Amino acid sequence: MTTAEQIDYFNNQCSQIVKLANNIFNLNLNYEPIELDEPATFNSWYSAYEREATEQIRDKFYELFNKLSNSHITRPAAPFATTQYIFNTIDNTLTKLQKY
Repeated sequence: MTTAEQIDYFNNQCSQIVKLANNIFNLNLNYEPIELDEPATFNSWYSAYEREATEQIRDKFYELFNKLSNSHITRPAAPFATTQYIFNTIDNTLTKLQKY
């Protein structure tokens, strides 16, 4: 999965989590999607883009799950999560919310 695909996947899944949480629990959560422009060439700018994307995914993940944790919907997110752990956690949360 490319970095751009990871960002799109993350934005879509987080938006769905926020939408479901708002509908089910009558909350007023919002999610600001990550918007990064992918460089055209693989050079140092691309490496910086990948680092920025990973950092923003991690920050947005902790921000969202802190909001959900404060609302007693999920447990707090584990510190120092990897991108794969983040994606798995989001998938599990989305699956649980869809059961409602």
